[in-house]
Amino acid sequence: MMSSEIGGQMPHELVALVEAATSHLGDLGRAVTQQARVARVVGFSSTNVDASTPLDVPKVALPSGPTPGRAFVHSESELASEVMVWSRAGRFIGLEQPWYTDEPPTTWPLPEQIRALRGGAEW
Repeated sequence: MMSSEIGGQMPHELVALVEAATSHLGDLGRAVTQQARVARVVGFSSTNVDASTPLDVPKVALPSGPTPGRAFVHSESELASEVMVWSRAGRFIGLEQPWYTDEPPTTWPLPEQIRALRGGAEW
């Protein structure tokens, strides 16, 4: 799908994934997406993106770790992977893509492949 320059801003395709994966969080999800828009990429692969959000960006009221809920990725008719959005101390720090297939993904999914779940109900 895309690659990323280390030190550059998050690619808009990955920001769109953050938005899709946190849409069920309402204002909190929008705040995390805003952080992702200004974050810098510090590490990149098809399954992990490490990011640094500037310290002058307002913190988000989320605990450190993955954001609440699940963002599953469907490929054709199967569950292929998941997109996890991570934060630390109220700041966006990256994405992870654990996979459920035999082979790891070679690209990041499209936002329309995301099915966000919270408490067992699809959003």
